[in-house]
Amino acid sequence: MIVSQSFAKNMGLYGERVGALHIVTKSKDVAEKVLSQVKLVIRPMYSNPPAHGPRVAGKILADENNFNEWKAELKAVSERIQLMRKALRDELVRLKVPGNWDHIVN
Repeated sequence: MIVSQSFAKNMGLYGERVGALHIVTKSKDVAEKVLSQVKLVIRPMYSNPPAHGPRVAGKILADENNFNEWKAELKAVSERIQLMRKALRDELVRLKVPGNWDHIVN
């Protein structure tokens, strides 16, 4: 299983390459082989990664007050996006634009 996470957008760190890659394998032997291949791919791209973004992310995630404030801000942004999507769909329906626009809110 491979899980890739990016924290760049939801922490406002555009272009900072802040995230994580998690790989779960059935055995230690396979894990070592996968790690070897991943290192071959990432070394040329990340030989000198930016430090600013991970430091900011660390300060947010390691401090309970910062983390709670970030979660509240993230929730507010998410709710605003949902309201804007609903407003867009409602306006398209009001204007009788052909088609079904439910995908915008779903």
